[in-house]
Amino acid sequence: MFLAAPKLGKDDMKSVMEQITKVFNSRQKLYARFVRKSLRNGSIYFHYPFESVDGDGVIEKALARLDELLSRPLNNLPVDIQNRICEEIPGILQR
Repeated sequence: MFLAAPKLGKDDMKSVMEQITKVFNSRQKLYARFVRKSLRNGSIYFHYPFESVDGDGVIEKALARLDELLSRPLNNLPVDIQNRICEEIPGILQR
C-alpha cells in the first residue's frame, strides 16, 4: 500500500510543474485544491481506514483500531541505546 510505485510518469511532469507554479503564484500557497481529486480517486491514499457510507461509526472504528494497536507487545529500544539517548539528551525519555 505505502510502497506502491508512483503513478507519475514523464508525461505528467509538465502538469506537475504547472500545478507548482499555480500554487506558488497564489495568495494562499495551498496544494489542497489539487490533492482533493487524487485523494478521492485513490491515487494518493486508496481509502480512509475508518470511513463509512453514512459517516456513522467513525469514532468507534478509530477506537477499535487504537485498542488493537495498544494491545500489541511493546518494541522498546535496546537498553544501551536508551542509556545513550538519555546521556546525550537529558529528559527526552521517561525513565
